Amino acid sequence: PSPAGAGRGSRRVRLSTGGGSGLGDHRIHGRIVVPAAAWLELALAAALSTYHSGPVALEKVSIDEPLFLAEEADREVEVSTTPEGDGLAFEIARERPDGTRAVHARGRARGSDHPEGVLEPTGVGVEVEVESFYRRGAASGFRFGPAFRGLSRLRSRGDEAEGEVVLPDGVARGDGPFPAPLLDAVLQTLGGTLRGSLLGDGVAHVPVGIDRVWFLAPPGPSLSTVARARVDEPGAVAGDVEAFDADRGRILRIEGLRLREASPAALGRALARACGDGFYEVRWRPRPLAGELRPVPGGEWLVVPDRGGVGERLAGLLAGRGAR
Repeated sequence: PSPAGAGRGSRRVRLSTGGGSGLGDHRIHGRIVVPAAAWLELALAAALSTYHSGPVALEKVSIDEPLFLAEEADREVEVSTTPEGDGLAFEIARERPDGTRAVHARGRARGSDHPEGVLEPTGVGVEVEVESFYRRGAASGFRFGPAFRGLSRLRSRGDEAEGEVVLPDGVARGDGPFPAPLLDAVLQTLGGTLRGSLLGDGVAHVPVGIDRVWFLAPPGPSLSTVARARVDEPGAVAGDVEAFDADRGRILRIEGLRLREASPAALGRALARACGDGFYEVRWRPRPLAGELRPVPGGEWLVVPDRGGVGERLAGLLAGRGAR
């Protein structure tokens, strides 16, 4: 439980591709995109600053707008929490250069009991070559570098899959509750299911929402995972995922993870909405004239008028040179 009156606060966090974060290795259709796992890690950290003991649950998590990163650059986001009912409302957002607010993730957090039911690992299933799994993902647009290739083993059996994940070498453990690359590898297990095979259909599918996430204990450097896909609307993937430590102790449970299509055109539109980020700017460069200015020959001209009076002045100049 949280102390009375606690829960309201905010902090600013800088996200970058350096410092061992590994974020530069998370690319979708050629763009560096902050993964949903990073938003979950920030939300968990905010919740744990209030709920210091016992399991913490995130609910009704919505991933609203992607955040693009540039090489050797960073972006600052604000993680804010406010009391709401028996828990907290959280929001991860930033201010665009034009003063508008971009919300990247939001939801609720509360102290929680351990969830009922467990997706137990069985060790049964068809072995999936991990490199083949990542090649299939690359064909869909997920071109992950080493930091986001944390799956070390994957087995599939229909709508269920089991995996073993590790924190890749060179990725900083950091002071967060669950390193984003490790958490992302846990989520990737869903891609090993039969329905998760949509992730290899040539179109990338990215997380857009989660019903509930239970954070039960800090993770070690390696975990075992279980995923079960659910029926969802055509072209989408939904499912549940659990993660266990080496002693089969439950670390994390995710219910209702939802993924939707993210085509190159959709990402392009999202990038266009965020063009105030400083990825592009208009810059005029002076260049010498190709030749000398010549007198305008006479003849008939059509001049379109404008509110600034430029057309009127141009018509006067042309008339002074014999044009009509």
